[in-house]
Amino acid sequence: MTSDGSNPRTFGNVLGMLQLAAILLQFAGLIWLGGRWSAEMNATAERVRELQGIVGDLAKSQAQGAIIDATQGARLETLAKRLDEVVARLDRPDPRRTP
Repeated sequence: MTSDGSNPRTFGNVLGMLQLAAILLQFAGLIWLGGRWSAEMNATAERVRELQGIVGDLAKSQAQGAIIDATQGARLETLAKRLDEVVARLDRPDPRRTP
């Protein structure tokens, strides 16, 4: 090795090449991680869409259940009123029957 600096493979050049290699490896790692992150985001987005469908179906089911409950509640109120009328009629004395 000569000390005049004419040798292209000096310690500084080797160090610079190693730094460049390290930077390129880090860049490749970032690209690889970015691809993995993108795949995970796509999978997560698909799960979210599936959950949106499930939640929509559950909301429709609950709404239909509430409508059915309200209808049955109205029918039960009507039946309770009719039953009260029947009981009231049975409690009244029959004018046709004289004791």
